[in-house]
Amino acid sequence: METLTDTAKATILLCTPLALKDKTAKPYAPAEWHRLGKAIVGSSIGNPGELFHQSAEDLCRKLFVREEEAARIETLLSRGVDLAIALDDLARQGIFVVTKSDAAYPRRLKTLLKTQVPPVLYYGGDLSLAETRGIAVVGSRNIDAEGERYARELVTSAVQTGLTIYSGGAHGIDEIAAGEALKHGGSTVAVLADSMVRKIRQKAVREAVAGGKMLLLSAVLPQARFTVGSAMGRNKYVYALSQASCVIASDKRKGGTWAGAEESLKHHLVPVFVWDTDRYPGNRPLLELGATPIPEAMVWEDMLSGASAASIPAAEELSMFAQESLPDAEAPTEAVQQVSAPAKAEPQKCPPEPSTADGAPPDIFHAVWPFLRRALAEHDRVDEIVASFKGHLVKKQVTQWLEEAVEQGIVKKTMRPVSYHLVDA
Repeated sequence: METLTDTAKATILLCTPLALKDKTAKPYAPAEWHRLGKAIVGSSIGNPGELFHQSAEDLCRKLFVREEEAARIETLLSRGVDLAIALDDLARQGIFVVTKSDAAYPRRLKTLLKTQVPPVLYYGGDLSLAETRGIAVVGSRNIDAEGERYARELVTSAVQTGLTIYSGGAHGIDEIAAGEALKHGGSTVAVLADSMVRKIRQKAVREAVAGGKMLLLSAVLPQARFTVGSAMGRNKYVYALSQASCVIASDKRKGGTWAGAEESLKHHLVPVFVWDTDRYPGNRPLLELGATPIPEAMVWEDMLSGASAASIPAAEELSMFAQESLPDAEAPTEAVQQVSAPAKAEPQKCPPEPSTADGAPPDIFHAVWPFLRRALAEHDRVDEIVASFKGHLVKKQVTQWLEEAVEQGIVKKTMRPVSYHLVDA
């Protein structure tokens, strides 16, 4: 089994239910992880791998979170041994994990999905296939003979041009597209919404994965059952991985095919092409929403001209969190199997955290502001303010918060030298 960095290990522990026995501790959803990650990067902790060395009190003081949130983090991080066993079991079945902090994580997902990118992906096969140029071929499960013929013809044309076929790995169009790609010596990536464990056991799939022609990807547990929510979430990953999408058959204003195409059109993820036919009720309504008819002469270079790979940064240019930078990538130092679960700390009192009028959790600036205001009552220079936090915050983050306070009109900034003053002081 591959060695994981502490940052990758922390991401898996905090963002997945893998080997989680305490059901009261809820793993972080993508948007939650994005917010927490920004707080970690902006604090003296620096990166998620350092969370293993923090007490509950440290988490409260450095991240400005409540005691309940610190306890949640501690509980999720405490199952290191169980996680190692679970990962080893998956590896024996040919299933591995990649996290948002890893250079091998698919770049298009990071770039296009921003805060909604899944922090952890499970995969089986050659992960580099997710970086190859290709098209998404999508459609409903219920497809007639003419639709199947058209899908096979389209996939054959794309594969002969050297394109990879991306699909959702479900019955119907997904399986037809993947099978046709493999039949003609092409490659395919299937983004699953349910059990990868079951999928990878299928003989044809296992052989294609072993031959480097098929990649299975999923943001849900490898043992997960199908849910409509997982299927809907999976759709945007299929679109984002491809350079363009081709809709063969869609229902009208319902179903995963319609939802995926509509979302891609709305957010301009990738060009959306639709078979111009009245055989399926949703195809022409999608064209009315702005999709492009699939041309009779499928000249793929022309069709993909609006989705240049040049817009996707190189792996080393992508940070772990959108618009944020991390310290140098952590070198793999220790196997997960060798890391025991940290000792459970005694409950500790944390600094009080403000809340909004309706009781909803405040954003990080509003959580920090009372402490920042207290520091501004005694200091006006950035270095002095940073020093007053006794190493728990870094200058870059304090400066950003001060500038936000200036924008809100609660702090005044003066130049030569640069200093900050409370407006109501």
